[in-house]
Amino acid sequence: LYQLLIQYEDHFLQLYREAIDQNKKLKFTASFDKESGYAEIGLKAFSAEHPFFNLKGTDNMILFYTKRYHDQPLIVQGAGAGSAVKASGIFADLLRIADV
Repeated sequence: LYQLLIQYEDHFLQLYREAIDQNKKLKFTASFDKESGYAEIGLKAFSAEHPFFNLKGTDNMILFYTKRYHDQPLIVQGAGAGSAVKASGIFADLLRIADV
């Protein structure tokens, strides 16, 4: 595992530097569109205007865009249990939302 981290270190340092240069922060996110069935998981840069920008540590945040909340999302935020538990919990929630 360590060798893989070393192999991709330059790539992630570049992403970090680009985010810093643009006054953004990197966050690991997941998104799901129930209508299209499209899901995406990855590292993204967010500006100060985005709710994810101020997340710290193991905090969780879910933004719900719905017919009622289409311009400004419903936001649910709270303390998380750590990265492994967080990832599995969010994945389980996405599966429930998708009704799989």
